[in-house]
Amino acid sequence: MGAMQRSKGARAELQFANMLSDDLGVSVKRTLGQARDGGCDIELGVFAIQCKHAAKASIKSWWKQTVTDAHKCKKIPVLAYKINRQGWRIRMRMREVIGINEAWTFDHQYTEELDYEGFILRLREIDWDC
Repeated sequence: MGAMQRSKGARAELQFANMLSDDLGVSVKRTLGQARDGGCDIELGVFAIQCKHAAKASIKSWWKQTVTDAHKCKKIPVLAYKINRQGWRIRMRMREVIGINEAWTFDHQYTEELDYEGFILRLREIDWDC
């Protein structure tokens, strides 16, 4: 990955962390060293968030990386991505979005896509003390 791609990725991570901080009223920071260490971009409670910003979506490969990184830190995988000149989209497992079927796998076909506002509403429903 070139320096421009790393810079674009870091800007997207920072933008998404700042948006979460503003909308949730908590301090959300990027996970530094995740590219080198193979971890998630942002940890938020029980969630491991992987951020992507690209010209074209590559959901299958991004989701695979998201699940792998979330597994390393024993958190729930969340993929946040932004395609050029479009808004943020969030992909989560269906069981976290609608709260059913513990048996569903981590495959991308068992995920649900939310817009950013829907993701924030879902986060506000969570009991953070559990």
